[in-house]
Parts: sequence; C-alpha cells; structure tokens
Amino acid sequence: MLLYQFYYLFKDLFSEANIGIVGDGKCEIGDINIVSVWTAGQAIGLNKSDILVENDDDEKSMEPEKYNEIRNLLKEAKLQILDECHVSAAPSLVEISKQINPEHLYGMSASPWRDDGSDLLIEAFLGHKIVDISASTLIDQGYLVQPYIKFIKVPKYQGKIKKQYQTLYKHYIVENEVRNNLVLEATRNMIEKGYKPLILFNSIKHGDILYELLSKEFPCTLLSGKDKMSVRNQAKEDIETGKIKAILASRIFDQGVDVPCLSGLVVGSSGKSSVRALQRIGRVIRPSGNKKFAAIADFVDDAQYLKNHSLARKKIYESEKGFIVKWPT
Repeated sequence: MLLYQFYYLFKDLFSEANIGIVGDGKCEIGDINIVSVWTAGQAIGLNKSDILVENDDDEKSMEPEKYNEIRNLLKEAKLQILDECHVSAAPSLVEISKQINPEHLYGMSASPWRDDGSDLLIEAFLGHKIVDISASTLIDQGYLVQPYIKFIKVPKYQGKIKKQYQTLYKHYIVENEVRNNLVLEATRNMIEKGYKPLILFNSIKHGDILYELLSKEFPCTLLSGKDKMSVRNQAKEDIETGKIKAILASRIFDQGVDVPCLSGLVVGSSGKSSVRALQRIGRVIRPSGNKKFAAIADFVDDAQYLKNHSLARKKIYESEKGFIVKWPT
C-alpha cells in the first residue's frame, strides 16, 4: 500500500517528471523512482524470509530478468530517501546499504529509534540525526491534531499462569469475550460522538472475531494483508463518505497508511514496541476537515507479560508532550 501511496503522491507533486515504480511485480524506471524494500532485497539475492519489512502486504514477486535493472538503479541513483527509516537496522536494509553509493542519503521516520538498542546501526547507515521535530511542535503548528489516549481496564486473567506468551495471548486477547466487548464498547462510543475509528488487531482470527461482533451493530470493513489494493482503496472511500462507520485492520495499517479522515483508534491488540505504538497513533492524528482532536482507546491488560506491555505503551505515549494520557485509578 505504501508503495502506491508514494507513487501517486510523487506523480501529483512532480507532474512534469516521469515517476517510476519498482515493486509488486512492476519495474517501470523513470526520473524519480519509488522502490519497494522487499523488491530491492529480492533483486540483490535475499530470500523472502530474510527481507524484514514491518507489514504483511502480499507483494508480487519480480521477474528475475529485471534484477539487473534494479541493481543498476540502486547503484546509480545519486539521491536516495528511505522512509520509515527505523527499519534500517534490519539485516535486509544492511545488505541493501552495501549495494548503493548515493551522493545524498536521507532517512525519515515518525519514530526513529529502536527498542532493541540498534540505533547505532541506523546511524551507521544514515549518519547523525539532522532534524528532530517533536509531536507537540507539529500539533502547535497544525500539522497534527492532539490525541486523547484513554486506557480501559480489562479484568484480571483468571486462568492458570501460561508460561508461553502465545498461549496467553490467545486466551486473554484473541478469545477473551469480556475484552472483545470492551473493544466493541469503545468503538461504539467513538462512533456515537462522531469519530471515525480504526480498530487494530494482530492475528487474523482476532480480526474475524472482532468483525463478527462489531458488524452486528454498525457497517464496517475488515482488512488484512490478503486483500487486494482495490479492496483497501474501497474501504478508504467508504469510510470517507460515511458508507461504513469503522475499519478493522491488521498490521497493514500500523504504518505508512494515509487515511486522514480517521479520527479514532482502538488498539485491539497488545505489544510493547515503542515504534509500533507511535506509528499506530500516527494513523489518526493527521488533520482533515474540521478534525481538531483524535480519540484513542488502549487497554490495561491484567495478565502475565501483558500488563508490562500496557505500562510500556503508557510510558511511550507520555514521552510525547503533546499527547494527553488517562490511566484508570
């Protein structure tokens, strides 16, 4: 999705230039080129399992006869810009960095640090940080709207202590009827107040459960990496026009998706990644029309592992001065 968003954005910005696209099975090289990391890694010989990108898009593979053109493009482009540069410490990006030799290389991200301490690898690739603009500054200047983040307490886990995280996640997050009804209630409240919410989940099974629950009360759309671009574009149009009241989405909406009319967020999943937490908030704080605020519902999960994850998200939200965070007493 991000590949095409940039492609059409650059076509609008540089109407006199020939904008190329390299990715999703396409290799149309122009004056300015939008290149998928997945396809670039494929062209230099990386296996699919080695190419780490933080979404689950089902991108089409490139025909091998195009690999040489792509490698030449990587070597010859004198200005290169890496969006979502917090992923540049991934092994695939490290390998790609060895194949390029630009005169100017820039990275951009709304969350340019890592929880795993690999910031030094990012600087080794991109150099020192040039500009750091806080969210509060962007809110004050009207580039973002202010988020109000409310944590909702989930009842304590009553089952036996689960040693394996995935087993606990399944019982307490995915199949927890009480928690899923809290997701429904938070979504309903937002819709009644005029917000257009995005509900995020991790597993496809959780998405199916939530969709069955929510779709009984209001029109909504369920999206995952399995859906074609046409389906995603239709969902974007439907939420903008009011045909649907909410979008449920997997990790394809964690970063890089531009649907400015979204004004509410329900974090149906858990997790402690600071990058992912802020990227998710970024989905709903882009200005649009008369939108002045964004409503975010997150959860205090009272279970092994998960409570610490909730506290970690609270901490990262509070690190942004422009964010208003409410924690239950």
